[in-house]
Amino acid sequence: MSELQRMLDEKLPFRVRVDICWKAAKSFVINHRQGLILLTLVLLGVVTIITPMMLVGAKTVVDVSNEPHVGFHDSPSTRGT
Repeated sequence: MSELQRMLDEKLPFRVRVDICWKAAKSFVINHRQGLILLTLVLLGVVTIITPMMLVGAKTVVDVSNEPHVGFHDSPSTRGT
């Protein structure tokens, strides 16, 4: 790590810095492939399943709020028509 820090302190050209970052990113992807695949699947699940459910739930809440309120304490004689 000290060698990398020393090279960066000597102000490497931009292309060399990009090459170092590219190699580090490539190494990270290779070493953490299963975790990245799992993270991708979880994010896809959130986008495709949970978000539409939240939107449907929000629409339902808005629709229900326009209905007359009927609670457990209401008897048939006091319920709104």
